[in-house]
Amino acid sequence: MARRRAVAFVESRIQEIIQERDPHARTLACGVHASLGEYVQDLVAIGNTRRQACLVQRRIERVLAEAKIAEYSQLDAVKAVKAIASLQQKGEFSTTTTANRYREGLRAWSRWMKRHGRWPTNVLEEMPKFKGDSNSSRRRAILSERQFSTLLEVTRKARPVRNLSGELRFWLYLVASQTGLRAQELNSLTPDSFHLKSVPPFVQIDCTVSKRRTLDRIELRADFALLLAAWLHGKPRQERLWGGSRSWWYKAASILREDLKASGIPCEVETPDGVALVDFHSFRAFRVTQAVLSGANSRVVLATVRLSSEALLDRYAKIPQSEITACTMAIPLPSVLQATSAG
Repeated sequence: MARRRAVAFVESRIQEIIQERDPHARTLACGVHASLGEYVQDLVAIGNTRRQACLVQRRIERVLAEAKIAEYSQLDAVKAVKAIASLQQKGEFSTTTTANRYREGLRAWSRWMKRHGRWPTNVLEEMPKFKGDSNSSRRRAILSERQFSTLLEVTRKARPVRNLSGELRFWLYLVASQTGLRAQELNSLTPDSFHLKSVPPFVQIDCTVSKRRTLDRIELRADFALLLAAWLHGKPRQERLWGGSRSWWYKAASILREDLKASGIPCEVETPDGVALVDFHSFRAFRVTQAVLSGANSRVVLATVRLSSEALLDRYAKIPQSEITACTMAIPLPSVLQATSAG
């Protein structure tokens, strides 16, 4: 017994000496998952939402599991890239854009581990970027003015869905179409988010919720602000407007599909490029399209709908064929041809 105790003491002392000489020894001995939870907590502490931080964690864990990596010595950029490619081939995701998001999540984690002394080197820094078509495979359609009006009329009288009454969904769709806010941003809104007596009136999105990580102000039409003021009157100032349902924004697409079905509006639309879907994010595309059709300068449109580039504007805008035809007919023929045509 005494001999066993002596051996255990010597072994523990050896480990202490190793750790004193190598500050990374403790973390490396615990495996690659040792500080992942701490990294996620740090992401939340610096301003990321818990949902975003957990998404990063899940992506890292999926890659490590796919590559069968448990220890630091097994980790390298080649294995990580192959694991991401394997996940894409299995249908876990479909686009190159998502593959590069997995890559960036892994690289950021590896940088953090090196910066904070958990790992001796940043082994994933040289992960190559995935190449290919970065466009989303999902084609999105928008509702026509007539379809949108029908949706609002039917929804307002409809039965509750996921603890959201027809009246609440009516205002949800209306605010989404008038602001272009994303589902998570809409979920954060309270009456205090609306500054309806300002000139011009606006709705404010906190930087921790906005996808751009900035304090965003979206201007509202004065007549729409009056309608909002009447609806918000008497509501608790700091209570979320659609907070009666904890998960509506996870299920926003299915809620909308149910209301579209009740309104007799198809959620799939045939286009020259294939089948396009009407989903909740179509309200943002609807807002962008209306801004483009207003005739405003492209820089003004980008600022109005909170987009950072012309490429994103092109992706979101869904110009109706009737508008394209009208624009074509508005372009005059050369004068010599006009004279020939008149003759």
